[in-house]
Amino acid sequence: MNIKGFGNSPISDLKTQQPSSKAEKAARSENAATESSASGTNSTTVELSSKARGLKEIERSLADLPEVDSNRVRDLRARIESGEYQVDSSKVAEKLLGIEENF
Repeated sequence: MNIKGFGNSPISDLKTQQPSSKAEKAARSENAATESSASGTNSTTVELSSKARGLKEIERSLADLPEVDSNRVRDLRARIESGEYQVDSSKVAEKLLGIEENF
């Protein structure tokens, strides 16, 4: 076992190796599927159901979307800075209670 020090744990190494976006993750999984079928060594055939194909299509379309809605963030930031954004504490409390009920 090689211990290099505090910031070099195997977990932090894994975090840096993971794809940074949904699009990269989708591309990586698609490349792996292409490579395994192109090698010719895999004789197993897998057929996806129509639901699975539909889910895969949804996954691809979601991978193209940004992870953060920049327009909404910009609008909220402007409302907060101008003082027009008001938090309704009763709505926040209702949502928190609703989350707790699901547990």
